[in-house]
Formats: sequence, C-alpha cells, structure tokens
Amino acid sequence: MTYEELQTLWTGGTPEIETRTSGSTGAPKSIRLPRALVRDSAWRTIRAFNLSRDSWLHSCLSPETIGGKMQCIRALELGARFTHEPPSNTPLDWFGPRDWLSMVSVVPSQVPHILDRLEQGTLPLMEILLIGGAPLPEGVRKRLADSPIEAWESYGMTECASHIALRRVTSDEGLFRPLPGVEVSLTEKGCLCINLPGVPPMITNDLAEITPGGFKILGRADNVIISGGRKIIPEEIESLLSLPATECAVTSLPDDKWGERVVVAVTSEEAHDGAARAISGIEPHWKRPKEILTVTAIPLTPNGKIDRKALKTEALKAGATTSCPSQ
Repeated sequence: MTYEELQTLWTGGTPEIETRTSGSTGAPKSIRLPRALVRDSAWRTIRAFNLSRDSWLHSCLSPETIGGKMQCIRALELGARFTHEPPSNTPLDWFGPRDWLSMVSVVPSQVPHILDRLEQGTLPLMEILLIGGAPLPEGVRKRLADSPIEAWESYGMTECASHIALRRVTSDEGLFRPLPGVEVSLTEKGCLCINLPGVPPMITNDLAEITPGGFKILGRADNVIISGGRKIIPEEIESLLSLPATECAVTSLPDDKWGERVVVAVTSEEAHDGAARAISGIEPHWKRPKEILTVTAIPLTPNGKIDRKALKTEALKAGATTSCPSQ
C-alpha cells in the first residue's frame, strides 16, 4: 500500500485498515483494524501533542507499517499538512535548517543521522520527534537526551493501531505513561495486558512492571533465555551494552553445560570491543554473555526490531570469535 492509496481509502470511509504485524516474534501477518479503533488511536496522539489543522506531520516510515499509516491518518483527521519520504537511515535530508515540522515519525535506527544533522547545523526545526517500532539504544538515548530535540518514545502494538503509551526521552528509560482512555494490567505470567474502549483486552508478549506512575517493559516473554536454570532477558543485556541494534544484539546457543549460553552478536571490531568492555561490568556475573560472535549484519524486521529467529540462525553460522571468561 502507498500513502496515496491509504489517503484514498481513509477519505472514502473504509470500515477497516489492513496492515501487517512487525514479525518480531514470528512471520509477519496481515490483520484488519476497525476504523473506530484506528481513529481513536489517531486522536489520542493528536490530543497528547496538541496537534492542530496548522500542524505539519512528516513520516520517515514505510506506509506498510502501522506507524507510517497512523502518521498519515492523524493528518487526515486534522486536515493538516502531511509529507513523507522513502524509509532510509538518512532521514530528513530533503529538509534544511529553515524548515519547520510539527511532528516527525521515525524508528530508532534513523535517530543517529538526525543527531548528526543537528550537530552540523543542517537539521530542520521540529516540535516533536516521535520514535517507535523498537527500543531506543542507550547510547542514542543519552545523545538525544542531551540535545534540544523534544523526543518521545512510544509503546504499543500493531493490533492496538500504534502506540498506547508514551515517555519523554531522558537520560534514563523512565516509565511509559498510558494515554487517556487506556488501562493496563498484568497477566499471571507477568505480561502486559492492554485494555482499550470497545475492544477485547489485548494480551502482549511483553514482560512488564506496573507502578502508580506507569509501566516499564522488561523484555519479551518468548525471548527469555534459560541458562544454568536462570532466566536472562536479552533486551536487558542489550540495554547494558549500550550499542545500536544495527551493530549489536543478544541471543543464545545450545550448550551442554548451561542448556543455553548467552552470546552477543556484533557487526564490527569497534562494536566487539565496546561489548567486551561492557560485559565485564555486568552484575550479577551470571548474566554476563559467554561469547562474542561476529556476524555480517544484525537482522531486523521492517519496523526496525531485532529479528530474533533470524539472529539465532546467524549466530549458529558465525561460530565463536572471542570468548568471555566462563562464569
């Protein structure tokens, strides 16, 4: 689907919007979202950021993703200006420092280039940078928090028609705060359950902690690694490594002693050295990855998330290049 086709469908009153899940835990699949669910999601974001008919919304995402679709639909609901560009890791190069955008939608892998443009003095002015699709690497988070950009991370799932919670990008991860009208709870297994008006509860695969101020995502339940009888969440280890998802990711390999051994896949010597330094400081020691593997690339889904199944395949092919001390 193109943005032009989406605009025609939405303005024509289509009762459903077809989109695809991200594929982070399996093969992407096509689903149909009711118009009311999509419209409610659009207006939650519009109200959260005080967008108006005078706003200029820009998408750096593919129209095939829910994030791209929702940015377009927000503009259509408002009657606001909407522009888009082909997704790439060099976003906003079409704009100069004299341009002014109200809200720009990106994925984490696009943020480093935006920060580079900011340092060069060539970045367009932006009121809001909306980041979704995958967790923000710690190194990028810290650069962004130290910048004048007002950036927000979103949390949600395709089945919810994009995000249901937001958090301002600061030097630490902080809590996601549900948008008005959204309620969250936990299942017996500790996974987040999302309650939206007019639709059945949606159970995610995300392990979470809920506090009075919001919630924190720990990692995906199906990504948990059982090593030596202990549960290790790869997303937690990745946050401690503080390297971009395009350069470093955590997975596991079969092990006669541990059942599974935690390994780090990297794409360069620089990432290898950075991971090795970070691993030595991880506590408790049993969480420390036992090997660093070099792969050609970290496989990602179209939404910019790590493709865990493909990553394990790449790790199996790679073999060990550097071993960490046995824990």
